[in-house]
Amino acid sequence: MIGDDTKIDNLVQIGHNVVIGNCCMICGQVGIAGSATLGDYVVLGGRVAIRDHVSIASKVRLAANSLVTKDIQEPGDYGGFPAVPINEWRRQTVNLRLFSKEHHDRR
Repeated sequence: MIGDDTKIDNLVQIGHNVVIGNCCMICGQVGIAGSATLGDYVVLGGRVAIRDHVSIASKVRLAANSLVTKDIQEPGDYGGFPAVPINEWRRQTVNLRLFSKEHHDRR
């Protein structure tokens, strides 16, 4: 089922038994596996992947290239691989860059 006023870009794969709420926006190259449920006003950036049997609450925004492996029960912004709250994902990214630079400088 696809809710009213939901916008779906091209190259989007939607599996069987998926329920998509009202007023959602799904950008290109998104994959939603079977029996997933998206609430209302969900925004999925490009190349987001959602695992099967996962529920996403209303008013969730997912950054591009994110992977949802577990239910998201709180509204807000998420990102990463696997998806975590956006501030945590930003910290992980900065720490990875710092660690990578530190490791490279030791050579």
